[in-house]
Amino acid sequence: MIRIAHISDLHFGREVPEVVEALVAELDGERPDLVVVSGDLTQRARVGEFKAARAFFDRLPHPQLVVPGNHDVPAWPLTLRFAAPWSRWKRLVSPELEPLVSGEGFCAVGVNSARRWGPYLDWSRGRINLTQLEHAEAIFSRCEKDLHIVVAHHPFLLTEASAGRRIIARADVALPRLLRANVDLLLGGHVHLAYSGVVGGMVVAQTGTSLSSRLKGEPNSFNRIRASREVIEIDNMVWESARFACKHTTTYRKINDAWQHADSGSAPSGYGTGFPSAWE
Repeated sequence: MIRIAHISDLHFGREVPEVVEALVAELDGERPDLVVVSGDLTQRARVGEFKAARAFFDRLPHPQLVVPGNHDVPAWPLTLRFAAPWSRWKRLVSPELEPLVSGEGFCAVGVNSARRWGPYLDWSRGRINLTQLEHAEAIFSRCEKDLHIVVAHHPFLLTEASAGRRIIARADVALPRLLRANVDLLLGGHVHLAYSGVVGGMVVAQTGTSLSSRLKGEPNSFNRIRASREVIEIDNMVWESARFACKHTTTYRKINDAWQHADSGSAPSGYGTGFPSAWE
């Protein structure tokens, strides 16, 4: 099985040093096959925050797949936000905004769902467009036998606890196409709440803020994932006092080409609950 460490919403500038050191030690001991970072590396997209994030990544195992979040777009000056929103990212983090990482048994595609602006008041909302979908479809068509993973900052699934937010725009278009591309696992962040579930036959997993003090009623967390084309197990790793501990493990199985909760489709208590039944 492939071992994935899924972290998100690091928010350097608001990081908790003790949690940073514990996560570095945890991942160094685990040595996952892939480290996924689903956006919001920084709090204000400042140069020093990007440098701190880059130094953190240099301490983690490889390979890594890192995508931006809305906090990684500079809010000020507006000239930078509109004319060169990703200049600091490309200079200080990576030249890639939508990386591809493949390994033995998996193919993972990053999608940049953050935007410099939107036709609405809340510019933190994320979108996925047709060009991004076509790019992902083309990649997955070349690695048909592997586990297919998509990483984006904004969620494809919300629970009742996060119902005040919005799922990624154009999800109604994206989900059927991703399903036809045999996507197995969608990883994201943004809402700072940890949960997982099934949408359109695919497993969606969110994690809370892994390093920062910007908590939304839950401790810092990350996902420890073991996955194959038949089984996906997600450990919700939660910060408790001076260490990360597994709070809950949720298991999914692929049955008739669609993923389901291992307990016949109903989510277990305390993790992955609250999904609208139409999404199951």
